[in-house]
Amino acid sequence: MASYEAPEGAPWDGETSNLDGEPEVIGHCDVTPENVVFRGGVPVALIDFDLARPTTRLFDVVTALRHWGPIADPADRDGVFYGVEVGARLRAFCDAYGLGREARKDVLPAARVRFERSYRVMRARAEGGGGWARMWHGGAGQRILRAQDWLERNWDELDACLW
Repeated sequence: MASYEAPEGAPWDGETSNLDGEPEVIGHCDVTPENVVFRGGVPVALIDFDLARPTTRLFDVVTALRHWGPIADPADRDGVFYGVEVGARLRAFCDAYGLGREARKDVLPAARVRFERSYRVMRARAEGGGGWARMWHGGAGQRILRAQDWLERNWDELDACLW
């Protein structure tokens, strides 16, 4: 939310994994299919705001695209996303978000950075145990690495679709 200003001492955990440059919005930063409530196939609510923090619009877009593009190896996609045309979905999302030409040139590089940071942050959080450790031991780190590899292999095709 662009107009929100966090009070001094806000509970952001100090990580800047979703921030390059000055913050522009308070982002959910975890809009995965598991964190969207659907009724009759229509999204009606977001849940699980533990990763919400100041971020840039670009990282807000890239985080959503990671799960809804999805920028992921097909082996790790939810069944409904298995055969989708990811490039077309990336373009539609950027169109709907209103990303102009200059911002679009940064989408894939930002996705690359997001994967690198997500891997490091998740590994560090997993060392603390709890749910993070369960996700890590359940293969989250390997899924991030496969998504990163998939992005690199499909970079040129995805980039061409953004324009």
